[in-house]
Amino acid sequence: MHINTDDLHAGANQSYQAADHADAGHGALARASVAAGVFGDFDAAHSFRDVVSGAHDRYVRKLSHHTERLGVVGDKAHRAGIDFRAMDDENERRLTF
Repeated sequence: MHINTDDLHAGANQSYQAADHADAGHGALARASVAAGVFGDFDAAHSFRDVVSGAHDRYVRKLSHHTERLGVVGDKAHRAGIDFRAMDDENERRLTF
């Protein structure tokens, strides 16, 4: 079996970059809010604002979760690259003695 550890490390770096982008999106969205009265000052407008605010909150949480999961994927790919390279180095060492 051939494992390209450079590709594993490159994939880890791309996952970290995606985590950074998700984190930036999370930060921007978390700093925003749906202002009271933005849709008007009547019952339907208040109800609609509540719905939009709820969706906003869910997306803030999702972006936080995506940031975390993408970082974990990057960590695992990076660790796998290190482990496979170490295993190859050890196998080569054993074969040369």
